[in-house]
Amino acid sequence: MDKPLLSVIVPVLRLVDDLERLKLWVNEVLHKKLPFQIILVQDGSDEEVRLVLRKLADSAHNQQIIFTQAECQSPGLARNQGLELAIGSWVAFWDSDDDVCIENVIPILRLVDPSKSIVIAGYEKLYAELNVSRNGFQCNSLVDVALELGLWRMFFRRERIADMNFTALRMGEDQLFFSDLNPNDSEIVYSPTVVYRYVKYGHGQLTSNSDTWRDLEKCIAKLGNRSLSTGQDNGVIRYLFLRQFLTGLKKLGWSFRWKCTKLVGRLVSNHGFGFLTFLTKSLVHLSWARIRS
Repeated sequence: MDKPLLSVIVPVLRLVDDLERLKLWVNEVLHKKLPFQIILVQDGSDEEVRLVLRKLADSAHNQQIIFTQAECQSPGLARNQGLELAIGSWVAFWDSDDDVCIENVIPILRLVDPSKSIVIAGYEKLYAELNVSRNGFQCNSLVDVALELGLWRMFFRRERIADMNFTALRMGEDQLFFSDLNPNDSEIVYSPTVVYRYVKYGHGQLTSNSDTWRDLEKCIAKLGNRSLSTGQDNGVIRYLFLRQFLTGLKKLGWSFRWKCTKLVGRLVSNHGFGFLTFLTKSLVHLSWARIRS
């Protein structure tokens, strides 16, 4: 296979709707002979999942689809395994239970200026049980990105993330990955073109599993500690922290809320009036972002 334009890494933990959404876009890529490398990483040992993914991989006769197995129980570690196999000029991280607007992907990537290393495109939210879709939050700056991350609608030049890895956390691993990346607006292309449909199910998703909320607490603590390091952050890390902090206040218990209150106190003590100003502006921005979305 010639060097592909895009390597897509897809961790698969369980069968959701028999992976019909995954099969649809994979078959479209194969039918149109698009320059993709598709890396399917089975995270676990479920035989039914293995058979479905093996059949998908065997449907491509030119090594365009790679199937590999891992025992990570973590989407981040499964993506790391996929990154080791990626050879495309660009890399994307997609979920196995979402829809992709394949026809919009290649035109965007082929028009990117060589000086740009990240593309952040548009997306939609699809509510599966209602069969209703809504436009996702359109990003025009890094502040917008931090407030509504969505790693699955991003494309990264492979050399930009060549030395990076995801953590083992089951929630917040994408936030920490992006904070490690710590990009600048100058290297990003913001596109309103919809490339991804994030499907929200009523139950069963990793983010609705109470066992993973402890990982969110660890993520928030890490982001908070990084925010304390002056000079490391161009604003993105603090916004990521604030976004996750507010999610934690809503979802987690009083013990966590007390820990976060003390952490915010340390941030205020370290940064003084500047952090209070940032906090106020961030809360206003976040509220306005929610209204717009």
